[in-house]
Parts: sequence; structure tokens; C-alpha cells
Amino acid sequence: MRIQPSAGSLPDFIRATGGVLLVGYFVLFAAFNGVSIDSVTSPEFFAGTVTTVPWIVTILYGGTRLGESQLPVNRFPRVGKWFFVGIVGFLLLNVILILVWPADSLYDNLLWGWFAASVGGVGGLGVGYFEAHGIHKAVVAERNRVKREEAERHNERLEEFAGIVSHDLRNPLNVASGRAEIIKTRLASGDTPDVSDVEEILNAHERMEAIIEQTLTLARDGRVISDTESVSLASCVQECWQTVDTGNASLQVEGSATIEADGDRIRHLFENLFRNSVEHGGQDVTIRVGTHDAGFYVADDGPGIPPEKREQVLDAGYSTADGGSGLGLAIADRIAEAHGWQLTLAESETGGLKVAFHDVVQHQPSKGTTGASDESPTTT
Repeated sequence: MRIQPSAGSLPDFIRATGGVLLVGYFVLFAAFNGVSIDSVTSPEFFAGTVTTVPWIVTILYGGTRLGESQLPVNRFPRVGKWFFVGIVGFLLLNVILILVWPADSLYDNLLWGWFAASVGGVGGLGVGYFEAHGIHKAVVAERNRVKREEAERHNERLEEFAGIVSHDLRNPLNVASGRAEIIKTRLASGDTPDVSDVEEILNAHERMEAIIEQTLTLARDGRVISDTESVSLASCVQECWQTVDTGNASLQVEGSATIEADGDRIRHLFENLFRNSVEHGGQDVTIRVGTHDAGFYVADDGPGIPPEKREQVLDAGYSTADGGSGLGLAIADRIAEAHGWQLTLAESETGGLKVAFHDVVQHQPSKGTTGASDESPTTT
């Protein structure tokens, strides 16, 4: 039956192996040479002890040090495998040598094997420990690197959040403050406040609420995604379209692929792209959503974005429209990055903006599957 110690008991197993080798060495000597003053002071005993016992003592010490080391227990199996391979491998090699060039006596051959097992155990223990220690250091370094990068990304998001909030809230705050002063002045003079001033204050507060909500979405959706699900592109698009104030804009969904994505964040993506198209293209804009070989796209027939500004619009807070938050495309880019996708901006077939997503895992429906048609426009 094969003895297979658990990881936590490996130091005890190694010490026990060393103890067996040490006791066995003296038993072997006594069996062939007896126990007397002459035998224990003989050159044979001295030579055998000097060549074999130090290796056995090293095994005993190594087992003790392994138990006291900071090496995690889950790395012990690698040490144990090397320890076993060292003993068995080096012993078998020397058994072959004994068979080819045997010593003068049976005792010398057995002592030779005892020496080989001891040396092999020390070698395997050393190799196993240093290899396991190296792997552990590499894993810890990688884990620390990931934590450090995550902390840096977190700090960047905090700085970005603070910058956007302090910058973009200033305009609606100034509007609300200015209109409030006008109302205060009119009330002080006995005049009736203008309804338009109140409406401007309400609009400014709605604007601030939208900026805060979108900025929080930007901070949350930049986190790396670990779990995905199969999402029907057509169904998700139709659902998101119903939740966005799109005015008289129209939607066309082309294709019926299923993609692998985080359900909540893919909805955030489409909602922000739809708002962005309406914000920049007007209430009558037409938006098309379709698939290509490497992913999907969202295109509109709005004014588009000049090529020289396409890289800038992906920066949070940058907008080509007056009053725009500059967060819609930035949020889409963050969500794409979190999925491991690549976002590109180009001119659509109708001269507007085409936002394409690449490296997307998608599943085309099999023949006969019911789904959206290749060209299924929906108008609201």
C-alpha cells in the first residue's frame, strides 16, 4: 500500500524518514559487525558514519525547518514529490551501479544503498523546497502586482470622479445659483418670480443628478468582469430602448446574435450609446444596431465626430455638444475594456457615428431559430 502523507504532515513524514534511515544505519552496522568497543571504534564504523550520517541528519533538520518555514502548506506537495523522487531515483541509479560494479561484501553494498537513499533525500528535499519557494514568491509578486494595479486604477477612478464632478457640476450650479439670486431679488422687491427661472433651476438640478449618476456608472463599470452570461443582442437592445428617453428617434436592429457579456453592464452600454446618439444627433436620429464578424456595432445618422476628435471623445468629460456630459462614450469604452473588447469609432454609412466593438464572443443562431430579422426597424 502506498503511503501518501497529507500536505500538513509532510514535515513530520520527512523527520520520520530521517529517523528510520538513522536507526536503520546503526541496526545495519550492528547486524553485520556486532556491538562492541572494537566494532564502534573500527575504521569501517567511522567511514560509514562520516559518509552517511551527516546526510541523514540534514534530512531531519530539513523536515524541522520546513515545518517552521513561511512556505504555505499548499506548496508542501511539491516538496514531498521531489523528496520522494530524490530518494527513489538516486537509490535506483546506485542499485544499477551496484549490480554492475558490486562492492566486496553484502554489508558494503547495503551501506552503499543506504548512503544513496540519504543523499537522494537531501537533494530532492533541497530542490523541492527552493522550487516551491520560487513559485510561491512568483505567485505573491503577481498577486501584489494585480493588487497594486487595481489600487492604481481605483485611485485614477477616484481622481477622475472628483475632476468630473468638480468641473461638470460647476455650470449647472452657476445656473441654479444665478436664477435663485434673480428670484430672491424679485421677491425682495415685491415682484412675482418668473416661471422660467424656476424651470431653469429644476433643469440645472436634473442636469447635476444625471452627471452624478453617469459618473458613478463610469467608476463602477470600469472594473474587470469575471463572470458573463449569454445575452440576446436583439432582446437586450429592445429592452434598453424602452428605458431611454429617445423622443422621435427610431431604432433598427440587424441580426440576432447572442453575445457573452455581463448583463447589467451591457445594458448600461446600450443605454449610454442611445442617449449619446439622441444628445448629439437630435430627437429624429435613426440608430442602427447590428453585428459583424468580430462583434457588434451601434451607428446613427447624426452629425458624426471628426476623425481628429475621435480619440478625445473617449476621455471622460470631453463632449462635442454644448451641455453634453462627455461621459456616454467614456462609459462605453470602460465597459468594453472591462469585457476585454476593443472599441473603435468610425463614420457610419449615413455620415453619422459608428461605434464598433471587436473581440466579442458571440453565438450565431442556428438555422430555423426564431429571432430578430436581419433588418427589423423599431420606431418610437
